[in-house]
Amino acid sequence: MIKILTEENIFKNINKSVSFRPSNYALFIIYQGTLEIELSGVLNIYQENSILVVSPLKVYRLKEHSQNLKVYILVLDREVLRARINFNFSLYDVYRLANFEWKGDVIKVEKSEFDSLLSIAKQIYNYLYADTHRFFKAEIITGLVTSVVYMITGLLIEKKDFDFKNSSRKEEITIKFFNLVSLHFKEQKELRFYADHLSLSVKYLSNCVREITGVPPTTFIADILVNEAKIALLNSKATISMITDTLGYSDQYAFGKFFKKHTGLSPRNFRKQNQLSNIV
Repeated sequence: MIKILTEENIFKNINKSVSFRPSNYALFIIYQGTLEIELSGVLNIYQENSILVVSPLKVYRLKEHSQNLKVYILVLDREVLRARINFNFSLYDVYRLANFEWKGDVIKVEKSEFDSLLSIAKQIYNYLYADTHRFFKAEIITGLVTSVVYMITGLLIEKKDFDFKNSSRKEEITIKFFNLVSLHFKEQKELRFYADHLSLSVKYLSNCVREITGVPPTTFIADILVNEAKIALLNSKATISMITDTLGYSDQYAFGKFFKKHTGLSPRNFRKQNQLSNIV
């Protein structure tokens, strides 16, 4: 499914200081006003001519928005994109791009480049909701979305100085580490497990991940656990005891101590003070 929304969906479905988790990946193309969103305790401020990439694997918190906010929200279903578009991205490319937003960066682009993206977003909106009887409508929309994805990817490559052709051994190790964490983070929270699995010392694995991402591997494990806990607390009726078991903690005390360390709130208070809204 490919759809495009506007700022009205934000005003209608999300109140300030409310957490939300998108149901799909989405690009927020902000062309007027200001949007403030918190991720992993870091406040990011998005002004006009900037872009926010959101992921269904993360929980965000809307802190503030200006009344004159204008934004197109391009919602991208990964399975639909894979079926329709043959992207020329390697596994390494995908991981570097996927972890861009996790670091809390703001994508700020030159006005001419932004105007091109905005023009395409407007065309997608018109083809989806206005031009209902156009021939080759689906093909045109797919072509426009393909252009947007490649343009955004190009901007990220330029901003982060990615080298798409020469991935080093340390980069390959980092990718393997990400893969393992995504599979085992609920059961295995110690770096020793991942180092042993990769036949590396803990020190060398830590150095590889820190050098490539700028973040220690323990922070990555903690972040994915915190986001998984937030999603469980906000998006289910499971008891805290059940969530504790699901995330592989020995008891509620251990889970609560970990959660409060990284969020400043106990799991119970976090659940009381937040609600979850899906806007995309």
